[in-house]
Amino acid sequence: MILENSISSVKYLKLSVYGFKNMQRSYGVAVFNDEEFQILMSKLSKECYELVDIFKRIFREVKGLKCARGSMIYEGASYPLLYISIELDDGTRYIFEIFLKSICAEANTNALDLVKVLNKLAEICIGDKLRKPRGRLIGID
Repeated sequence: MILENSISSVKYLKLSVYGFKNMQRSYGVAVFNDEEFQILMSKLSKECYELVDIFKRIFREVKGLKCARGSMIYEGASYPLLYISIELDDGTRYIFEIFLKSICAEANTNALDLVKVLNKLAEICIGDKLRKPRGRLIGID
């Protein structure tokens, strides 16, 4: 499944999510503009225990949360990187890597669920400044 947004301009959040048949795994990428990314990072650049409260707004209960901050090297340049892993009571897992104005996400759920989680995370962290996607879902079974 792919969520396509306004291709002709960069007016809206770019969000692509992929799911695979016969496998509970989905991958997603959300791309932000400069202002959105700065707001997102300011909200997520907290201590791990403070991040639990943000994720409890998406998931009622969080069994475990791991976070790490560091850097990534891409094409010879160094960029800040934030890694967050969430485990829920039912065994559902989400991994978020946040860097270069984007969130790369992986989950052991279906693609529609991951779309909802990425949208909710962006709404909570960015708020009114978020450019909501106006796209369509393609290839959902």
